[in-house]
Amino acid sequence: MRRRAAVESVIGHVKEDHRIKGREGDRNNAVLAAAGYKFGLLLSWFEELLRGLSLMLRCILLVHRFA
Repeated sequence: MRRRAAVESVIGHVKEDHRIKGREGDRNNAVLAAAGYKFGLLLSWFEELLRGLSLMLRCILLVHRFA
């Protein structure tokens, strides 16, 4: 919920800066909120991927070091 609160404020500024009002603004708000949520999930997945790759690289380097 904290991330959503952060995203909502940014979306509000975008809507106001570009004078998006009414139904169009509501549609854009929904799309941008969903994109912000998915972006957070993507960052979490990417972090896990990098952590796994780093662990694999360390294991490979240790094997080659002692071989």
